[in-house]
Amino acid sequence: MLATKEFKEMAWTSLQPNIFFSFVFQSAVALVKEYRKIGKQQPLSTIMSKDAAVGVIDPNDIRAFAATLLASDLELYNGKRYVLNGLKNINSQILIDLVKKAIGATVEIMKYNDLSFLKQVA
Repeated sequence: MLATKEFKEMAWTSLQPNIFFSFVFQSAVALVKEYRKIGKQQPLSTIMSKDAAVGVIDPNDIRAFAATLLASDLELYNGKRYVLNGLKNINSQILIDLVKKAIGATVEIMKYNDLSFLKQVA
């Protein structure tokens, strides 16, 4: 879309986050809270596949990057696209290990490639 003629005359910079931290960790946080509350596990679901690692990023990091761009010579960034990743790639096993450490038990049910959370935000 940014390559279309309507944007030729406009100054723009596109910040494209890989995946938000909250999308990856939302289910894990909910599982830990529920487990601590009632002692039972709900399924741990993730948007990630079983094997691939992703560079999750926090919205605050995107805000800091955007602020840095805005405080500098904007012409340097005009017409540029930046794919933003976090400092460390996270995979499903790391997520499982963090939950296991937090609750002191093995994760019973793991769901990969789960996009059901999109229904809540749609």
